Amino acid sequence: MQRFKKIFSIAVVLLGILPFTASADITPIPIHFTVVTNDAILFDADITVSECFDTETGTTTSVNAFCAIEQTASTSLWTLATTWYSFGRSLDGINTYTADFVNNRYWIYYTDGAPGFTSLNTHTLTEGEHLTLAYGINPLRITAASSSP
Repeated sequence: MQRFKKIFSIAVVLLGILPFTASADITPIPIHFTVVTNDAILFDADITVSECFDTETGTTTSVNAFCAIEQTASTSLWTLATTWYSFGRSLDGINTYTADFVNNRYWIYYTDGAPGFTSLNTHTLTEGEHLTLAYGINPLRITAASSSP
């Protein structure tokens, strides 16, 4: 009995230390993905996005907006620059389109036309979603009232 307790205690400690990859073979999600800058359309096509790591430590996975960026970057031969913050992963650059906060130039995303409100790695994609990644000067989108100018 004493030996069982010792083995059980060691197993519990090891399970607490070892990283887990929580993957339940998540089904890829079909979306429409557009990447635009102030002077070019870098990508505009229907794609199917597979799961990727959604944490800096790489312990869990999901099908999120950053998966779409990474997978498109891989096939389009883009160079990505990213930073992990306490709130999530930030896109700092694609090739020469890099964040310039002094001049209010940075990457922002829209989902079905609405601005994203979470980090890219925490935005879970839904089937048929229109994901737009835009680089330019803020504000990137202005809507005027239709009833009176």
